[in-house]
Amino acid sequence: MGALLIVVQQPFIQISLQAVEVEIFKIFDNNILQFLQTSELNGMNDYELARVGRVIRRQMVPLKGLNPNANPNAWTRYALDLGKLFKA
Repeated sequence: MGALLIVVQQPFIQISLQAVEVEIFKIFDNNILQFLQTSELNGMNDYELARVGRVIRRQMVPLKGLNPNANPNAWTRYALDLGKLFKA
């Protein structure tokens, strides 16, 4: 059994976008040490991620649902609840 790190709220700022694509990536238990040898926990090395795991969920999230009163022509802060994208 592996460990699961869930960031409940992930804030971001954007302008002129209608949606964001969210990918949930699983690193296989037997590959965690290999991943940590060449990467940091922020997971910004896409090449290394592809070697040690796979995308388990990909979803487009419309920004209107996160902040219906946002002005599309101004920088707007959003907070995406990632916990809703995981199955219990």
